[in-house]
Amino acid sequence: MKLKNFIIGHKVISAVIAAFLVVIISASAIFGGAIIRSINKINFVQKIPAYTTVPTNSSETAESGKSETDETTSAHGKKKKKSGEEMPDDITEVEINSSVIHNLDNNKIWHSDDVINILLAGIDYGSKKYPYGRSDSMIILSVNKIAKEVNIVSLSRAAYSVIPGYASTRLSHAHGYGDYPLMLQAIEINNCVDIDNFVSVGFDDFKKAIDILGGCKIEITSKEAQALNNALKRNNVENVGAGTYQLNGDLALEYARLRKIDTDWNRTERQRKVILSLINSAKNMSMNQLYDGLDSVLSCVTTDLTRSEIVEYIYASLSQYKNWPINQYIIPHISTPLTVVDEFEVLKLDKAAELEFLHNALYKDVPDENITLS
Repeated sequence: MKLKNFIIGHKVISAVIAAFLVVIISASAIFGGAIIRSINKINFVQKIPAYTTVPTNSSETAESGKSETDETTSAHGKKKKKSGEEMPDDITEVEINSSVIHNLDNNKIWHSDDVINILLAGIDYGSKKYPYGRSDSMIILSVNKIAKEVNIVSLSRAAYSVIPGYASTRLSHAHGYGDYPLMLQAIEINNCVDIDNFVSVGFDDFKKAIDILGGCKIEITSKEAQALNNALKRNNVENVGAGTYQLNGDLALEYARLRKIDTDWNRTERQRKVILSLINSAKNMSMNQLYDGLDSVLSCVTTDLTRSEIVEYIYASLSQYKNWPINQYIIPHISTPLTVVDEFEVLKLDKAAELEFLHNALYKDVPDENITLS
């Protein structure tokens, strides 16, 4: 039995955390004592214990109370196309481990030493309504040591989720209510996967990182240029319609977050363009430019990874991970319409189908005996 998965571009990842990844990868060329000193500039925070209590019904949520599946969503991999939405053409398949469905029936959080799950988050600190800022972008970067592959899974910020101690609401609100500990707990209990570590960058820091890396060259459509008109004027860039633009940090963020003119699928494509441009910029930098960029960008990063873990991952990336295939997914993988709940637009997911899909993607080929449920 197989499930089909929509791939979002060849190298898609959130533009908000892109600068960190680009510079860390580029750092391999100049790794040494200077890089270790730069790593010390990262904002290190304490790792929180794994969250092991998983609410199983709506009575365990707060005042909104409901977490049922939207009736308009089809089950187990059958996609319903939202009116006017263009879905990606690139399709791959995920092999199903026959034991996955049985283990998911336990509604427990999965952990395996063979799978490393790191959450990458882009935080929007602009709203004063949320004391810690909402997580606008959430991506699980997962390394499967058995299958020898890397999986990148985008989690929808609008996913209707159980927020421990609060009402069921958009997943992005968890960080706003309780900073990174609550964000990690919400992601773990709603997706039944253990998150080993996280890396986050705020929007202002992202803009700073883009400027440090020299901006990014992007080909913009006439529709995008029109939507970005005010931002272009703000940055003294004459809007001449469709064409190639050199975007600074402010414009790159506006471009990457642009979503009102089409769909979220198109938005992720714009993020991919920013990433590819950044990667090309980093490749063309001199050793001194790379070090200066790393030295500045890492001060923008918050993580519960330790210094030794970061160094270990850099070495592992150089010796192993860089040669492994990269699979990229989005949750929900089933096209799901927005529903208004408590004045918020949310996506009510087919939880059974999404968990089955996610766990087959992340834990491919991992033996049952190497998986613990808590």
